Amino acid sequence: DDTPVGFGYMLVDREDKEALEVVIEPGSTLQQVANQINDADAGVRAMVINTKYKPESYRLLVISEQSGKESKILIDEDTTFLEFKEQVTGRNLDVLFEDVPITDEDNTLEELIEGVVFFAKRSEPGTRVQVNITHDIDATLEGIKAFVEKYNQVAKFVNDQYAIDEKTNKAGILAADSTVKAVMRGLQGSFGTSFNTGGKFSTLTQVGITTNPKTGELNLDESKVKQALAEDYDSVADLFIRSRSSTGIAERMATRIKGFKDPGFGAVKSRIRALDKIIKNADDDIERKERQLEQKEESLKRRFASLEGRLSGLQAQGNFLAQRFGGGGGAGAGGGAKKG
Repeated sequence: DDTPVGFGYMLVDREDKEALEVVIEPGSTLQQVANQINDADAGVRAMVINTKYKPESYRLLVISEQSGKESKILIDEDTTFLEFKEQVTGRNLDVLFEDVPITDEDNTLEELIEGVVFFAKRSEPGTRVQVNITHDIDATLEGIKAFVEKYNQVAKFVNDQYAIDEKTNKAGILAADSTVKAVMRGLQGSFGTSFNTGGKFSTLTQVGITTNPKTGELNLDESKVKQALAEDYDSVADLFIRSRSSTGIAERMATRIKGFKDPGFGAVKSRIRALDKIIKNADDDIERKERQLEQKEESLKRRFASLEGRLSGLQAQGNFLAQRFGGGGGAGAGGGAKKG
């Protein structure tokens, strides 16, 4: 791996991509060339392997990161001392599924069966493999917990509308709105009493989900839910989803929520439109009052301006009269003094 490989450059031709040019500096070792190819981050991986075949046991292995027969790479070693003689073309995954030929360029079959992913671990031609599908209980439990959490967020929001504020001694702003009550009653009506699951469990209480009688929020016992999933997974699933025999809670709730949010006749959308109309009417009324106020203001300004002009005229006339009468009275007094 420390053997110098000369200097020069090599080209790596890749399928559907531009060729990668690797410049080999004088004195570069096999490991340094591998590092140089990897540092280029060009869709190929390089490594030095020890085959233990003498006299030259170390080999530079370059692999395309793309899988399948289309993942072709061609290396032109050009002026280096490297010789790439054993180039292997990639192959697609070929299997028989119930004796039906299946192929894929990857080792993962994601589209064979909806909701199921098959991973090919090794190649054993002629070997028949029995596949058993098991439920992911932990992932399902997380989904149920998330459902309960989201429902409790809605319930808490509704409860907050009725709670009395200690500072203002008033309930929430939506406490008297009938739409809020209708939405909550609709959601609570999704739970029902029992469901025809055809299995071991037919109520939420049986699987560890109960309702708080004071707040309406759901309480979840994780250990009990997990145990119920392990005992009868399909029965628990039917409590939430639509099955052949019943419509589960989540399905019912999704339908009700869709109705609440319906843009045409939904309770929430209708209430929003009504509030928008009220706000628009209030805005129009405010705008009208503002125009009237502006007109009144202009009228008052004109009147006071007129009054100011009249007062100014009156003041000027008063000054004139004061000067006129003041000047005449002074002359008469002087004359009287002279005559006497």
